[in-house]
Amino acid sequence: MGSSLSSSLVISQRLCGSVSEERSRPMAIQFDRRWNHPECQVLKWYKLQSESSTKFTVIEHRRELKAPFHHEYLLIHLEDGAIYRLERTGEGSHQNAIRRVGCKAHDIIQWFAKDDYLNHPLAREPSELVTKIEFPEVFDLLDVLAICYGIQGIEKSSVYTLQRYNCYFLCLTVLSLLARRCANWETVISQDTWINAVNSAIPDLLHEECRDEFEYLGLGVCSLVVPESPEPRRFIVDSLKKELHEHGLGALERRLEGTLWHSDLSVPLYFGMEGTVRSAVDRALSGDDVHAIRMKELIRRDKTLESNAQVASRELPQDVLSSLITELASSLQDSAKSTANTLQMREIEDPTPWRERLSLKLWGVKEFTRFLFGAKRDFILPRINEIEMPRSVRIRLAAMAEMNPSMDDHELRDLSDIKMEHAIYKSMWSTICSPPGQTREQSLTILRALGYDERDWSDDPEGVQMTVARFQEATVRRIYNHAQRVSSIGLAAAPFVESDIKATMTSVWDGSQYFKYYTTESPAHDHEEHDTVPTGETFDDPLTTMN
Repeated sequence: MGSSLSSSLVISQRLCGSVSEERSRPMAIQFDRRWNHPECQVLKWYKLQSESSTKFTVIEHRRELKAPFHHEYLLIHLEDGAIYRLERTGEGSHQNAIRRVGCKAHDIIQWFAKDDYLNHPLAREPSELVTKIEFPEVFDLLDVLAICYGIQGIEKSSVYTLQRYNCYFLCLTVLSLLARRCANWETVISQDTWINAVNSAIPDLLHEECRDEFEYLGLGVCSLVVPESPEPRRFIVDSLKKELHEHGLGALERRLEGTLWHSDLSVPLYFGMEGTVRSAVDRALSGDDVHAIRMKELIRRDKTLESNAQVASRELPQDVLSSLITELASSLQDSAKSTANTLQMREIEDPTPWRERLSLKLWGVKEFTRFLFGAKRDFILPRINEIEMPRSVRIRLAAMAEMNPSMDDHELRDLSDIKMEHAIYKSMWSTICSPPGQTREQSLTILRALGYDERDWSDDPEGVQMTVARFQEATVRRIYNHAQRVSSIGLAAAPFVESDIKATMTSVWDGSQYFKYYTTESPAHDHEEHDTVPTGETFDDPLTTMN
């Protein structure tokens, strides 16, 4: 577990050491002003570095052999032979360093003239090479400083913690973001390739069988709305094709540009198309043919339709209602278990006082009541009140809401809405499948009562495989192994450590997209379309063998 926790005296001596040449002094990277501000001390220091080259293509990631923390740092090899050493240390008590509150972080960078580093006391500390990366494009030191700015701009990573935001985190974040810059995933697909892919895929949507409740639910509804039509989906599929031709690739590229991890490519592929699909739906529904008119009757709720739907909700077939309640109860019970496990893992780092536990229980009961009898789904929730549930089930469902609203995992806070949506989709799906004896009119009535609307028109395209993933896979393995070691010594729960590190690195990447085009000395690089990151000599993953 690479870490370095130093005393105030040690850090002060290092930063104020007797180095005659100002340029060679260790520099504490501390941004007290906005990026690119003329009075920023970091950027003033950077301008001193312009006396010689600040360009590089090679970085070494090294790990000290001294136990127990095995401090890690980066050596940035400049084109003129000079070296920058970049590292993170912590200043403060060990007690704060192992809590989420953390202690003061010091990100330090120091310049060494050609051949000077090997003779410096810092280099005499025994270390091993973790990896040496030669990037396929030239970066500037300002790119690294921008990443440091992004790290310090996020509250939780602006402090030093042994579990997450230590020297190891700084090294991996810098390497991962620079490697991602080389991938250029957002420029891989040409316009011609995109058009050909759309033209090839769209015809299949006209007759694709609806096999999954989350994939082609909207297309399945088209067949119910106009069953006499030979191609009931044509009006929406043609609109979708036009939107994808005109705006699809641009929307996808914007989403891809903001994606750090290759394993997350399915997310931008889905959400990048969401706006395009919605525009296609709006265009299709603006027509005056029978398909558009009947679909609008189903999903556009004026007061008359809403009144009809409220009446229809009282006529829901028992099997559909039972399906909805079963799915809802099952998913919420799973959520209750998950939330209990989450709270238990949080306890390792942040023990919850008994007063707060009591307040959470009261909040959980109130939240559960709001969830079951709230107004979000007016046509469904009134019926839930009539459903008999065992007391044990109600208790477990109430536990689902027993979570701290201040948790930084927003997915937990949104869990109730997610589970309700999931249950409703399942019930819609059972309606589309048309159980024996269920007429078309009954199916449409059920869909209205379930709250079918424009939000249920969606698409889920497949991702594109990129070879840069090999580098990221090694990084993710290191993060995973680090999290396991943290867990093994009882400092934190491994799933939280792993997810927090990856999520924070993603947030830094999101911010770095702005700085990539807004630097003082190198506003843009000669970006070529590379999708691999050549690496030099690489030792076995040290986190798997570290004592």
